Amino acid sequence: MAEMWNGINCLCPFYDSDGGNYTKVFLINGEHLIDKRKTKTVLGALAKHFAVDLKSSRDNYGRQLSRRKSVPIPFHPEIVMISLRVREPQRKDEGAVAYVNSAKINGLEILKDDLPFKTALIFKDQSRIKTLQSSTSVKALLKDADLVRSSYLNLYQTPRIGDGQLREDLANLLYLINSQNTKGLHL
Repeated sequence: MAEMWNGINCLCPFYDSDGGNYTKVFLINGEHLIDKRKTKTVLGALAKHFAVDLKSSRDNYGRQLSRRKSVPIPFHPEIVMISLRVREPQRKDEGAVAYVNSAKINGLEILKDDLPFKTALIFKDQSRIKTLQSSTSVKALLKDADLVRSSYLNLYQTPRIGDGQLREDLANLLYLINSQNTKGLHL
């Protein structure tokens, strides 16, 4: 599954007919795959493929957004996952959250007559999933995902020596490292 990372719209928890708590991986061509692991486990496997520490990522970007929950997680400039509630779990620890690639979302639809669902996400391939969250909440998460994507790009953008900004960028980086250093060491 990790090899097809660029084609993932979302990782969505679902109950199979055998009663299993599995993950449905929605792909960009409207197809889906079934992974018999929990959605959180599949997200962890994707993070491992990209060498992303989920906890550190949530802590770092959560601080930037002043948000503790539902922090968008960047894996790649084209994969910033947002978490959205898509079901009410039947039992404890089964998970209600889907992880959606914000870059693949084309639009939203407010659902008025489809309770308990409130909003449908429409992907670029016109496939869709329903969420229990309001359109206002989803829009806020998408805005935060854009901020995280920008921050991620700035972090990994290679400075150009000729642009005169390199010295200032390095000084800012050293200041940041020293200000976060809790052992009293200074570079």
